[in-house]
Amino acid sequence: MTAERAEPQDFDVPRFVVRARRRGDLSQRDLADRVGVSQSTIAAIESGRRDVTVTMFRLLLRAGGLRVAVVDDAGQSVVPVPTGVVRDNGNRRLPAHLDVDPPDRVPTTRLSAFRSERRAPNAWYHLREERDRRRIPGVEPEDHPTLAELEARRRRIRYGPRPPAPGVVQEPQECQCPTDCWLGTACVPDCACRCEPEMGVPGPRYLTMPNDRGDG
Repeated sequence: MTAERAEPQDFDVPRFVVRARRRGDLSQRDLADRVGVSQSTIAAIESGRRDVTVTMFRLLLRAGGLRVAVVDDAGQSVVPVPTGVVRDNGNRRLPAHLDVDPPDRVPTTRLSAFRSERRAPNAWYHLREERDRRRIPGVEPEDHPTLAELEARRRRIRYGPRPPAPGVVQEPQECQCPTDCWLGTACVPDCACRCEPEMGVPGPRYLTMPNDRGDG
């Protein structure tokens, strides 16, 4: 998009709509027909006399070959939080600003109040003080995981160092496998660790607890 004279923090919806018309070679009536509104509505939007919803704004920009993007302070695109992230037993979202752990990693602050007869939680989250103690300064925290990703994280925590790939002479080291490796039964092709053989390729398996991965 061509740079405007306005300061970066300015977000002038009417002028962006004009920009979309300019880019798309559209009259107000052309744009109105594209998005299903009247020409007078487009005129009101461009004059600042009418607000638009995010959905309508996206349609207006799309007609001119533009799109809405969210960026951080460095100008890098930011994607929305994934769908399907883990929720509590009441199907409510966990607090977005807090971090979560697998259900078998009970926080020390909850051990004294933990009741085994209750239904096991899908995940635990840590309150702000404990969250801050556990976080690594300067490292952006991970998104809340899905149930499958949370299970993969639990396995990484539980098994710790894993043996090297077949034929590689080195001491066992902290596994750097991506989540996709832990969700399956072997390392994915772009894994740097390669500590699990690919499907159908002979090689030693790392030790698991009985039935933990459905292996018997």
